[in-house]
Formats: sequence, C-alpha cells, structure tokens
Amino acid sequence: MAGARLGKYFPFATERLRWPKDSTGLYPSSSYSLSNKNVSETFTLSLHPSSTFGQKEKLGKLNIFYLNSKYESCFAITGPGILVWNAASSTCESVKTVPRGKNSFSLKAFEESPHLFLFGKSMAYYNKTMKRWNLSPITDSLKLPWMDLKLTLLRHETGAYPQLVPEYKKPRVGMVKEEVNLRALEVNYMGKSFWVTSRQPITFNTGNKLVTFELGKKKARASVCANT
Repeated sequence: MAGARLGKYFPFATERLRWPKDSTGLYPSSSYSLSNKNVSETFTLSLHPSSTFGQKEKLGKLNIFYLNSKYESCFAITGPGILVWNAASSTCESVKTVPRGKNSFSLKAFEESPHLFLFGKSMAYYNKTMKRWNLSPITDSLKLPWMDLKLTLLRHETGAYPQLVPEYKKPRVGMVKEEVNLRALEVNYMGKSFWVTSRQPITFNTGNKLVTFELGKKKARASVCANT
C-alpha cells in the first residue's frame, strides 16, 4: 500500500509484555487477576491508543469493561430508578424512563448477567440482592458475587502503557504447533511504527477512512474502507 514501509519480518515469533513510558499521563492502564480455588486468570486492559490491549475482556460468563474514572459518578448514585449516562454532558442521573437520544444510554441492560466495570483502582457491579450498583475501591483481594471470585489489582499506570512486542524465536526440533504459529511484520505508516502479527490485524483511523493491515499465511495485506 502507498505510504507504508515494511521493516523486520519474523517467521517464528513470541510476544513479550512491555510498558513503554507515556509523558501525557492521560491514559490509564491496569493489570488484574481473578481467582478462586479452581482457577486463576490475569488480564490487562488499557485506554491508551497505542496499547496492544483493549477496554473489554470476557472470562467465561463474566463481561469486563475498562472505563475512565469520570464514569464512577454514575455508579455512585443510589435510590430507585434507572441509571442513565449522558455522553454529551458527561453526567449521570436516576430516571423512571430512559430518554430517547443517541447521547444517552442506560445501565439497565447490565443488571441481569454478570458485568464488572473497572476504573483502574476501583470497580462496580450490580448487586441483585440489594438491587443497586456497588462501587468500591480495589484494596487487597476484593471478593466478587460470582463463583467466589476475588479481584486483585496487580499494576496501575498513567505514565506508561502495556504493549506486546514480538521477538524472534529460533525454531527447534520438537516444537509444538502452538509455538510456531505466530509470525510478525514491522510496518511504518503515517509516521508510526508498529507490529502486525498473524494473530491480530491492526486498524488505523485516518479520519475519513479505516486502514487495516493483516498478515496472512503467505503475504501481508492492507485494506481500506470508508469511516462512516
């Protein structure tokens, strides 16, 4: 694709987690663990646009969302009614009926199935017994209402962001299939250098179009579509 320059190519690669510095301090990122007697899972979420990690995670039936701390005020409201967030005014209120309009959405849809909202150092979930949202800081291991799970904050950053960086892995005799499946290609586009792997494509929002880079089995490919 015009404007894109290709760099290193790793036919065999592994990924290492790194935390590059970010002087802006605008984008929080956090690593957590969820555990009980039978399972233990660690996961990382980030709001940084250059992070490899996103804002959502799904562990079994539990849906996890990572939000900016400004949304905490919505979950702190108590009393009857439906909690509605107004994106235009960045405010939250308790109402009897959900107003129509693209700038508002209701938390009612998140009350039935397990949903966990994380704000870095705090979290919120809907307590079906008390019939209200529970907002609390994450101190030590915090017990959750599902499957005896405990939530632990492992790392929280605003001056750095998490990124999986590919590294070349020398093939050896006896490697299992999962160890040789990952390939990585370095790409420079619009002044930014990044890695595209066979596991995950990369999409750029240029304003009027979306450009997606993918690494197939035999070649790399870039596709363009209108940003509607």
